[in-house]
Amino acid sequence: MAPLKFMHVHEVVLCFLLFAFSCCSASHANEDSNVQFQITIMQKTLTILQETVERQNIRISKLENDNRRQEDNIRKLLMVIQNCGIEENNDVKSVNESTPTSITENHQNPQIRGPERNSMIKRLLTQASSSPPSSQDHVAFYARMSITEKVPSGHHILVFDNVVTNFGNGYNGVDGIFTAPKDGVYVFIWVIRLHEAQHSTQLMINNVEYGSTHLRAMNNDDGSVSGNVVAHVNKGDVVFVRVYPYNGYTGSGDILSNIHGKPSFSGWFLQ
Repeated sequence: MAPLKFMHVHEVVLCFLLFAFSCCSASHANEDSNVQFQITIMQKTLTILQETVERQNIRISKLENDNRRQEDNIRKLLMVIQNCGIEENNDVKSVNESTPTSITENHQNPQIRGPERNSMIKRLLTQASSSPPSSQDHVAFYARMSITEKVPSGHHILVFDNVVTNFGNGYNGVDGIFTAPKDGVYVFIWVIRLHEAQHSTQLMINNVEYGSTHLRAMNNDDGSVSGNVVAHVNKGDVVFVRVYPYNGYTGSGDILSNIHGKPSFSGWFLQ
């Protein structure tokens, strides 16, 4: 019978150190992976914030333009009111240069009084208080999918998270759902891009399908498919795009998004 062999103390210590080193290496690898994941999330969040700032700057610029128009209308109104009771030969030229043609024509009479003057002032007040249609009066949205959707399952709602346009604030870039802010006829368009994949999609209004697409891009193919719907939507109705099983088949592969093409979802109020 062969004698039993026992490990010396230094051999035991060496084995323990090797085991501890391997554990530390695995721990560092996991930490590096977590750090990289956090960096990716932060970069995506920063991109969304930058796009939001750009949209806010555009809105501020539009508001400033509207404000300048209002100030110009008020200035004209004040000048007309100041000159309504003045004789024609009292600096009529300056009035003609600072007021609209429809107003200066009334200064052909030496003095504007009574109902005619009141009508003109009322018309100028209406003009000064009105403004061009604001972006908040419109309903329109356009959003893109910023990253690839990995192997979506059946009935999965697609989220187009990169919101480019959202007049009326009806579209939610977090859950991919548009909620109609008012009744009317709307137009909706969605585009799906696939590579080595096949999927069917539906455009849903509440729980009813209004449109569908199917695309098979296999054998190293890369393709896109689009769908469009025109439908009456009631205020509060929800509209979204989802993947759905085609003849019981849930599809395969990713919905692709990169610099060469991004899936998108858009819609607007028609009338």
